[in-house]
Amino acid sequence: IQGIKLASANLTHYFEEVITSEHSGHLKPDPRMFRHALARTGATAAESLMIGDNLECDVLGAYNAGIDQVYFNPDKRRHFAQITHEISCLSELKVFL
Repeated sequence: IQGIKLASANLTHYFEEVITSEHSGHLKPDPRMFRHALARTGATAAESLMIGDNLECDVLGAYNAGIDQVYFNPDKRRHFAQITHEISCLSELKVFL
């Protein structure tokens, strides 16, 4: 599904690899999932960006792992979470890539 979302927003070429919880063997928001992604890419948390549409699993999970986040919130749902970035349209991601 993630590949379909990226392709529909014409963003696929910005990514060398997309890592999902299925690849890691740990479900989000488990920090091991995020550590797996960092280890797999050889990146540090400071060099990484989690993009997700689930506030609890994606955004807060990344936050707890020390990774900056982009919350994809197309319905502009109200929340009180402290997040790094928030977008309502996938094309807005280009600013952060």
